[in-house]
Amino acid sequence: MQKITIRLKRPPDGIENWEQELLLDSPDLIVSEFHFTDLEQPTVLDGETIAENGYRCIVFEFTREWYEVLKIWNKEGRLTGYYCNINTLPERFEGGYTITDLFLDLWVFPDLRYRVLDEDEFKTAIAEGWISKEMAENAQKILAQLLERVEKGEFPPDVVKEYD
Repeated sequence: MQKITIRLKRPPDGIENWEQELLLDSPDLIVSEFHFTDLEQPTVLDGETIAENGYRCIVFEFTREWYEVLKIWNKEGRLTGYYCNINTLPERFEGGYTITDLFLDLWVFPDLRYRVLDEDEFKTAIAEGWISKEMAENAQKILAQLLERVEKGEFPPDVVKEYD
């Protein structure tokens, strides 16, 4: 299978490179897969483990949207939920793409309960000038749109629902 590199910039100066298996590369959508291997500890929300080493994840990078969706399954194959990372539009390079994290995130459980994540980090990024006013406004707008979709039962996008 073909590999892809996702370069995640995290202002002010953090950069992470994620090597993943490429499943689909189209003008509108890049889909890749990986298994968590380097988490220091499990991620738990509302008493439920939503991510830990060995969990499977498919990443849906919408090339014309300011967010990506990570669909996560536990080791037994049960869907734990959807992590929505609000970020800049992807910039392609040979063998991958770069996105800049805009700090606001959304977790959506399979039953459509949700939690907005990292609001304190978002406020710090604005106060420190790590992201521009335009980027901050876009992040807030995208979060509001995602929340509206969740509350209307129109989440996740159909393409995300279809992938197993």
